[in-house]
Amino acid sequence: MIEIFTHYIGLLSWLFQITFFCALLVSLTYARRLDRLLRQVRSDHALLQSALPQVDLALTKAAAATDRLMHDLRRTETALGEATESGEAITRKLDDSISRAVQLLASPPKHTPPPEVAHQPAPAVTPRTPAGSKSRAERDLARMLIDAT
Repeated sequence: MIEIFTHYIGLLSWLFQITFFCALLVSLTYARRLDRLLRQVRSDHALLQSALPQVDLALTKAAAATDRLMHDLRRTETALGEATESGEAITRKLDDSISRAVQLLASPPKHTPPPEVAHQPAPAVTPRTPAGSKSRAERDLARMLIDAT
């Protein structure tokens, strides 16, 4: 009986050693895999550390460009508002001038000048315009007013 017991203990010892050896092989394989992954993580970490100054510089430049664009936007909005107000004022003046011209053309002259005055040619009136500062409609209205007088 002791022989059977020793035989089973010997088999159990072998079984334990084989199990321990398999566990050792599995843990060695797992350790190598972890070592490889750890090296890759360290390599990626080093790459990220070297890229951080470049990312910081890019973010700084992007923020500066955004600030410049906002400043340019405000300046453009102001200029556009001024141009719109100026255009509205010119439109009102032009509408008033057209209304007056229509009224002058619609109403006949109340008195006729004496014949001597009527035969004298009227001095040529040329509107003073800075080069290119008036629109075509304003120039046409000025010609129409000159022709009406």
